[in-house]
Amino acid sequence: MIERPERIDIHNLILEEPKQKDRYIFDTERDIRESDWQKLQHYLSWSEDDIHINHLGTILRSAKVIAPERFSTLKFVKPNLESTIRNDFDLFTCSYVFPELKDRASSDYISVEIEKALKIQEPLVFHYLIISYVTHFPKRIGEITKTIDLNRELEKIPSEITKSNADSAVRHLALLKLLFSQSDFKPEISIRDWKLLSGLIGELRQNYIPFQGQPVRYEEELEDFWDYLFSLKILAADKVTITNDGIVLEEKKQFLTETPVQPEMRRY
Repeated sequence: MIERPERIDIHNLILEEPKQKDRYIFDTERDIRESDWQKLQHYLSWSEDDIHINHLGTILRSAKVIAPERFSTLKFVKPNLESTIRNDFDLFTCSYVFPELKDRASSDYISVEIEKALKIQEPLVFHYLIISYVTHFPKRIGEITKTIDLNRELEKIPSEITKSNADSAVRHLALLKLLFSQSDFKPEISIRDWKLLSGLIGELRQNYIPFQGQPVRYEEELEDFWDYLFSLKILAADKVTITNDGIVLEEKKQFLTETPVQPEMRRY
């Protein structure tokens, strides 16, 4: 006797939505490869005579904020700060990693440079100087924000982020988020833009792949790479605070997935 299959009542069928794999908008384990840390270690292994101290300070600061635990595994010889630091800007930049420098720098030099940056409106100069200043003197953030028109600064950032302007736009937005974190300023970045920004990590990585020779030949590109990651880390954080101990990030799960379209319901 032939067994007939049980009849299916199509009225009880449920359409299941395909599951999407969640991806964080910025994930240090995903977006920073082990080879990136290895190349950073290679750079740090060179003698201090081959490394510019201001580049070193920015790279180390970025790596420390991005992944403190992974940063602590890096091995590098502390440079001779007495002979390599040329001015207060070098002091400000390096004091994030070498806190013994905090008592040595005055605010006069960098304050003048900051004023120049504000007047000539150079976003990247503005970015490096201000971050060095406020991480060195966190209690003086208010002095800086008083001189900045947030709406005017936002107008400098293109309304549409593209490959050609993403680098400078990201650094500028991250800086503003750092400065105005107490006022709960949070730049709105679309899923589409986050995907674009994440995709640029690979392109910046290609820029610093070293040729044979000394790392001084690519340290500017290495600095740009780690500073870009630093900016993404700031933008991805839920809350940013600058304290005497450094930059403190409060993070929450934010996913790089769009809300799927609900299937159309039909009666049969």
